[in-house]
Amino acid sequence: MTEPKALHEYRRPIEQTERDLAAKMLAEGASLKALAKALECGDGRAKRIASELAVVNAAKELRMTSMVPEMLDKLLAATMILVETNTALEVRMTAFEREMRTMNKKVYRGKVTTNQLRERNKSLRDEVKALRDLMRRRGLVT
Repeated sequence: MTEPKALHEYRRPIEQTERDLAAKMLAEGASLKALAKALECGDGRAKRIASELAVVNAAKELRMTSMVPEMLDKLLAATMILVETNTALEVRMTAFEREMRTMNKKVYRGKVTTNQLRERNKSLRDEVKALRDLMRRRGLVT
């Protein structure tokens, strides 16, 4: 004769749809009675589903707490790379700005020199023109 099964062996397994609905409702703050009503089951089954979800959530949280320091280390390493890159870019930018100032001075000097030469050329042309006019008036050139 076979021995009778224990009560927990007669329990229907919890389906994924029940877990999903329970997780959603419990996250929204629903009571166990409301959960039992929504799942169309007894209070005991609703409590068992809720406690199973609590264990699963606790395991997830534990996994996350062990992952956080590792993630922070990776974030720190990435931040240090960004800081080093930023420092290198600032150094290059400073050198570039210094070179630009030097070039701007040279360009300005070149413009000043060019403008001075243009003015000098114009004044010389004016003098040549004045001298030709004088020579024409005196009859030295036809």
